Amino acid sequence: MRITGLILAAGLSSRINSFKPILHLNKKPFVNVIAEKLLKVCSDLVIVTGYKSDIILEIIKDYFQEETLRIKLTYNEDFEKGMLSSLQKGISSAKNSDWILFHFVDQPTIPEKFYFDFIDQIKPQFNWIQPSINSCKGHPILINNTLYNLILSLPSNESLRTFKKNKSVKQIIWNCNYPDILKNINSEEDYKNIL
Repeated sequence: MRITGLILAAGLSSRINSFKPILHLNKKPFVNVIAEKLLKVCSDLVIVTGYKSDIILEIIKDYFQEETLRIKLTYNEDFEKGMLSSLQKGISSAKNSDWILFHFVDQPTIPEKFYFDFIDQIKPQFNWIQPSINSCKGHPILINNTLYNLILSLPSNESLRTFKKNKSVKQIIWNCNYPDILKNINSEEDYKNIL
């Protein structure tokens, strides 16, 4: 089974005064922290860039010298249209995968063990796997290749929230004990709280 990690790192980071992919946790940029964990459970990794893509390219090249064959950076020229356009760009670059592990760049605190436990939830009767804690759905999300073309055909004004209502989506909610699935770094205060 081929699982591709997919990190969305294309946005403007407009809700925080810093560029999220390069904010540091334990002396490493967020994008590297997440990439390291995903490379332990995924066959390969796609990082979708947009805003300040050259900075992310340099960070990845410098840090992952040994792993560069497993990492693909893809540029989303429509990154200002929002998250869906970046997800579509990433899926286009990962069409040979059975699953994508779709991850936001502002969730660096999820522990490594989560990813191993998460991929253990893969079952053939489901094509959308989402973690939850205390009845609150979180991220990242596992998406099966049976949904790729449907997601690629979505108009830019569509959201994944409404897409999940499509009868082709066979969703399972995994009740887990990882509170960081709900933790996004969207403000200076959020960032200070993880340091």
